[in-house]
Amino acid sequence: MAVVSVFALAGIQAQLVSGQQHLDGLEAELADRQARNVQLRAEVETLSSPDRIVETAIALGMVRPDHVTYLVAPADTARAVAAVDRAPTE
Repeated sequence: MAVVSVFALAGIQAQLVSGQQHLDGLEAELADRQARNVQLRAEVETLSSPDRIVETAIALGMVRPDHVTYLVAPADTARAVAAVDRAPTE
């Protein structure tokens, strides 16, 4: 009986060690992914800054317009468009 208990305890200990190794691996992977996430967020912030966008646009040959004209739709037109957008499709 004692021999069986020793083997049972050894088996449980082996499972605990294996589980802990797996957990350690998952924690390391989580830390790596969190660090990568921080890097990617910083990259998104840099790439989406207005100055960077203007700089890239100029490098692509785009130019600022001399004058910008804004068109405003009458309120009844805007309501009609909104109603069409909400209409069920068949």
